[in-house]
Amino acid sequence: MSLADSVWILILLFAFFWAHYPVVGLLRSFQIMDHPNERSSHAIGTVRGGGVLFSSVTSIVAIVTGLWKEDPTCLRLGCCSILVLVVSLVDDIKSVRASRRLLVHLVAAGIFSFYTLQDEMRMVHAPFEWWAFILLGIVCVAFIAGCTNAFNFMDGINGLAASQGIFNTLAFSLVYFSGGQGIGQGALLAIGTLGLGCLAFLPHNFPQARVFMGDVGSAYIGFIVGCYVVWIYLALGWGLALVILLMNANFLLDTGITLLRRVLRGDRWHEAHREHFYQRLVRSGSSHVWGTGCEAFLQLLSLIYLYWLVTMSGSPGAGDVAFVCTGWLVFFCYCEFSFWRAEKKTAH
Repeated sequence: MSLADSVWILILLFAFFWAHYPVVGLLRSFQIMDHPNERSSHAIGTVRGGGVLFSSVTSIVAIVTGLWKEDPTCLRLGCCSILVLVVSLVDDIKSVRASRRLLVHLVAAGIFSFYTLQDEMRMVHAPFEWWAFILLGIVCVAFIAGCTNAFNFMDGINGLAASQGIFNTLAFSLVYFSGGQGIGQGALLAIGTLGLGCLAFLPHNFPQARVFMGDVGSAYIGFIVGCYVVWIYLALGWGLALVILLMNANFLLDTGITLLRRVLRGDRWHEAHREHFYQRLVRSGSSHVWGTGCEAFLQLLSLIYLYWLVTMSGSPGAGDVAFVCTGWLVFFCYCEFSFWRAEKKTAH
């Protein structure tokens, strides 16, 4: 990275940071607030929707870069992400039914997945049965929609979703500079913009939250991450896509296990709750700083481990997947034990 590139990055970072002040003021003037309830992890009313800044800029960068670099996938990413941005912003302003949000997520994921899959098939001139095309497309759509909602569910304590966005940017940079240039420079510019936006947002949300990113931030990040996993898989193969997937093992495992537990209990799985492992850790008496700090520390270890794997062997294997997932399962057990111990003390 040249000195000029570093200067531009710093300028953009400070521009993102200071631009949040008028954005927060505007959101407050329209009374877009998150008021605490029995399912909240915060105690006072807080402005929400702060993620609209980095989400909007990322979509614009993806569209402009897609046109400039003549990269149809990057252009498609920017256009589809606007659908998620709009429905999420409306939900932050005035609640939208979960079924309608999900429908928009599926439409956006479907447009991105099927057209990207079609483009990749044309590039490699590979024969593909129509049923296999549809099946793979459905899997990609379900995965992107799942990521979108997983990030939305996991945005419950200060700094967690923003730090996840930052680590995803670092993981993609690792993929890009370790043989993933075939995905195009536009992909790096778009995810880099998102990462800078999350980094600039973090001081406004952590350790004390002056603003929440809202669905327009968390669901948007999840959609982008899901699209990048699919994009890398279709363009570069499963190995490098697995790097991004493993960097999100905490969010995907936490969401999956929690939803399964709620379904087995007969709870309404789609309703807001405080049953995620990180929420149970906070409910046990731990601070938001401790909860987010633990996740960030484990993410840093995961990133270092993945960097070593990519440098040494090129891509993770089944054993590496098991190793990373086991680390997160141990952390989840710690969260459960902390919650159980706090409940036992309260009972006595």
